[in-house]
Amino acid sequence: MDSEIKTIKEIVLPIAYYSEGHRQSKDTLLTIWEQMLEMRLKFCLEECQSNRGMCILRPKCKNRRFLDILLLQQKYRDRLPSFCYSYRLKELERAHKTANRMLEDVYIKLEDFWKLIPIKSLKKDRHFTKSGIKKLLREISKKNIETKFVSYQNDTKNLILIGTDIFLIDLNLKLCLINPQTLKIGSFDEFSAFSLVFSQLYDLKSEIKQEKEIFAQLIFTVNVTVTKEDLLVLARRVPQLVAHHGKNFIFEYYLSSPSTKYEPPTVAELSRAYEQIKLLIPSKKKPKA
Repeated sequence: MDSEIKTIKEIVLPIAYYSEGHRQSKDTLLTIWEQMLEMRLKFCLEECQSNRGMCILRPKCKNRRFLDILLLQQKYRDRLPSFCYSYRLKELERAHKTANRMLEDVYIKLEDFWKLIPIKSLKKDRHFTKSGIKKLLREISKKNIETKFVSYQNDTKNLILIGTDIFLIDLNLKLCLINPQTLKIGSFDEFSAFSLVFSQLYDLKSEIKQEKEIFAQLIFTVNVTVTKEDLLVLARRVPQLVAHHGKNFIFEYYLSSPSTKYEPPTVAELSRAYEQIKLLIPSKKKPKA
């Protein structure tokens, strides 16, 4: 308890002081941030990871989120709690085997992507190039697994759909983000890329338009009859619905805004539009044998 109080006094209070409008230099804030990381990392290594039973069953950070913070800081990647990180990879493999879908919002090192996608024929050809990824997806498609590949931001970011899992490959950061949910979509380029992937995932055709460089429109044309109650439910579940004309459902998402009133959509918010439109379409009944 004494150590926790000391932490609050030395780190949390200075940040609170800054948030109240007092000025502190950028260097001071970065120093405070690094102190927080160092203290937490030390705690992870000495208190959590040292007790492997605790690390497996009740890690001190929920869903091992501190690993994501360390992975996003280049200088800390070589100091990752190794056992905790290796168990994260096992959790991903287990989730895929038991639920047919990996965990959400999870970062891993780029080279560990291949551990999760074991394709023996590609053992000597593991390259994150367009040709390398397309070769990977061709091999996976032979197993009747849905795939999609979209590259954006000058090929530095790549979205890969394998089954129901989405992998965001960031070549600059050398990281892979699995099943992004809370990631904010801040550009039309990125909005377009995720839209293409969701169209494949939900088997829905969609059209996207950029309006006034501030927001993007997502348009579905589906032959369904909806009631006012259906539209009210849809608008409640997807607030970005702005219009419904005949077969057309139009959603608008602000990608940037001159005020803080609107924020860019998260990946989950974009996905929800596809999910809810899919629910409006009656499922095709299989003919009786």
